[in-house]
Amino acid sequence: MSRKGLTAIAAVWADAKAEVARRQAARDPLPGNGAPKAEGGWGYKAGMWPGAPADALPPDCPVVPLGRDGETYWFLDSMQQLNGVHRDKWGKKLLLDLFNARPNYLQHHWPRWAAAKKGGGAELTMNGVEVDNAVNCLMHACADIGSIEIDTRVRGRGAWRTDRGELVWHAGDALYSATRGVLKSSGPCAIDRIVYPGAAPILTPWAEPAGQDEAVNLLRLFQKWNFERPKLDPLIILGGIGCCFLGGALDWRPYLFFTGGAGVGKSTLQAALRAVLHDALIKGSNVTEASLRQFGRRDSLPIAIDEFEASEDNRKVAAVIDLARIAASGDDILRGGADHHGARFTMRSTFMFSAINPPPMGAADKSRMAMINLEPLNRTAGGQTPVIDGDTTGRIILRLLMDRWPDLNRTLANWRDALRSAGFSDRAQMTYGTLMAVAELLVGPEVMEAEGLPVTEPDRLGAALSAYTETERSDQADNWVNCLHKMFAATIDAWKDGQKPTVGNVFEQMRLTSGGFDEVMANARLQLVGLKVVRAFAPDGTEVSALAVPTSPNLGPAKILQGTEYRDGVWNSALKQAPRSVVRRDLVTDKGQPLSVVKINNAATRAQFIDLAAWDARQV
Repeated sequence: MSRKGLTAIAAVWADAKAEVARRQAARDPLPGNGAPKAEGGWGYKAGMWPGAPADALPPDCPVVPLGRDGETYWFLDSMQQLNGVHRDKWGKKLLLDLFNARPNYLQHHWPRWAAAKKGGGAELTMNGVEVDNAVNCLMHACADIGSIEIDTRVRGRGAWRTDRGELVWHAGDALYSATRGVLKSSGPCAIDRIVYPGAAPILTPWAEPAGQDEAVNLLRLFQKWNFERPKLDPLIILGGIGCCFLGGALDWRPYLFFTGGAGVGKSTLQAALRAVLHDALIKGSNVTEASLRQFGRRDSLPIAIDEFEASEDNRKVAAVIDLARIAASGDDILRGGADHHGARFTMRSTFMFSAINPPPMGAADKSRMAMINLEPLNRTAGGQTPVIDGDTTGRIILRLLMDRWPDLNRTLANWRDALRSAGFSDRAQMTYGTLMAVAELLVGPEVMEAEGLPVTEPDRLGAALSAYTETERSDQADNWVNCLHKMFAATIDAWKDGQKPTVGNVFEQMRLTSGGFDEVMANARLQLVGLKVVRAFAPDGTEVSALAVPTSPNLGPAKILQGTEYRDGVWNSALKQAPRSVVRRDLVTDKGQPLSVVKINNAATRAQFIDLAAWDARQV
């Protein structure tokens, strides 16, 4: 039998043993059985433990106190699920609910006694639960722990990183970690005051150490599709799957956007991704931002959204994109409530979108994603039906990530260094660097080299990634660049010739060596939109042609930028983000006075000054 077959048998056997252990967990003895534990009893009489009835919790209490948040006491109940109890809602039914998996425990430790006549005398017998004592004990235990902000202390299903940097996989009914090739598990619990409550179970990591064969097979499968970047895109998808699994453990969660028309195999590719992620994936279409917050409030599970198309009204999809943007960095979302109590949400899910016509997105959104463009399939190459075992493939990939987790920081740092040297922005370094670092964890550096990515040569690696992603990153311009692009694309509504050129067209006319605009002709047009070209001087005496952009929100480009994100004077803060070589702060007049005020349309106004030659040099 092959080594892979033996590994699979060992993993199945380990799964079976774990399941038997769960089913054979000790059940509670009958209430009142004070026999020693070795003889099947509790080891002490009913209601008789050190600290009874309310000074201290009884031994091995199945209800775990977490603390108090405002008017609510928080617990992990006997099913390890999160349970909040308002201070006015205590009662017998609530206690029975908290101890629903261990009812004998509740009655044995807080028994209510009643006298029963027997023969010539009376004998005490157990007759239910002493509710006040039990409630007092549980409330006292929460008080001992202190206050807890539950929204920041609870982590649902998916991957998380502990304060010590360890990776934890929360599978709903169990927690898993891997140390030096050894998989460890426990029930839902609190670790370092972070609560991992029980929930519906999802896939678990492979029980045996995993090699990279399964990841390489996935890469070869993805290479069967016809991608715009056939060398890079399959690796990005593989890295994206890894990011989907690692979710809440990552500092940055880049998201994927699949696009392509009919006949490109998009649906089949989505089916393959869903098979790998199995029941650890939240999927849907026609979703809203609110529904995603509610479904993924505490989980870090990946979210796949199909048919995320542009439409006449893109407000709903814009809200979902905003949520994905927040999830990329894991920022908090604050929402008010009808009861005047706010709620805090932290999204740490990795998103995957697909569409024929993607909705409009800003540079901030595009810089967080990798756009995967599928081209028409080669019909003579055969079918693209994925061969993926949904019960094993994802589990093996997850285990491989858990085993190699300690190498991620070093690998990511290497990728970021290579991308930085190639001129990638900080955000692009995080987006592409994270995707490629996770892909390298899965398949190893040798496979990356074989695919044309020289991971051992940072300069060549950065250059290769730069060439692969040049077109995509061109849509991820800096904020100040986008501001100038929109300003220069604005139309000058009317002037004496009856034509309507753009602001940028005026500058093109100024650059013509013959038949173009001189400065006077250009300003006759620019001042119609509150702008002006001025002659100034750099500190070394060099003459500079600069565009004066008024800072007043009521002057300058106020009209032509209305309806954009730079309206109402926002253009000022955007232009201040530009390099000083482009937006000049050091210009002086021909008399040597600092240049800060210009006269436009016979009104003096403060302005910022765009060095037109420096701007032109950046556009080459």
